[in-house]
Amino acid sequence: MGTLIFGIVLVSASYAWAMAAGETFANSRRPYGQVIQTTPGFVASNVHYSLDPIDPGMVSTVSFELDGPATDVRVELVSANTRPSTCSNRGGLHWSCPVAGPAAELDELTVIAAL
Repeated sequence: MGTLIFGIVLVSASYAWAMAAGETFANSRRPYGQVIQTTPGFVASNVHYSLDPIDPGMVSTVSFELDGPATDVRVELVSANTRPSTCSNRGGLHWSCPVAGPAAELDELTVIAAL
């Protein structure tokens, strides 16, 4: 009897988890396995986009400041992009990221930062 009750609890918990995970991913534009969450601790400010001097319809870099130190920073500027651009620290909390894309296609600024 104890095994039967444990089995029912386990199946119920598994079903609840699967339903919650399905809802999270169904409402997301991200691939399975990628968690979308805003984590307190980093705020990007002083965001600047630099246009390509030869073709001003193209963005060549994006730079910004974080409100705390980070060791690895990447950005995404197009929601369909699955490979974020790696950024370089330009001193202190200032970061610069080389990007290449038409300015008209930019539809987000996602900053991914690790301590």
